[in-house]
Amino acid sequence: MKNFFLIAVVTLITVITGCKTASPNLVEERGGIIYDRDSNQPFSGMIVDYYPDGRKKLQGNFENGKACGIHREWYENRQLKSMGNFENGKLDGKMIAWNKDGSIKFTKTYKNGRLVKDVIRKKPAPPKPKKK
Repeated sequence: MKNFFLIAVVTLITVITGCKTASPNLVEERGGIIYDRDSNQPFSGMIVDYYPDGRKKLQGNFENGKACGIHREWYENRQLKSMGNFENGKLDGKMIAWNKDGSIKFTKTYKNGRLVKDVIRKKPAPPKPKKK
């Protein structure tokens, strides 16, 4: 029932906004451009994929076959895995990746597809046992 409700909401939003939504298996990459699988038309719209239990796995917008806007990916435990902004098919702005436990794995900053700042976070080491 949860899956049906989720699909119904996504469908309703798509109809109201006029935004095309597709799953990754309905598009393909050709020469760095995303196309509708059975067309020579570059894809414009949102690509969304789900885990078998209906939870969202990834989501991102495309315009004329190029990534644009915020793209997100989730772990199976619903924890955000990564998030980054795209402009004209290139990373632009902050890209953040998280570990499954929610701690930040790394933060990168891009400008027009070029890496300008890279910060890798490490999990704090577990506390050492106290000596008696």
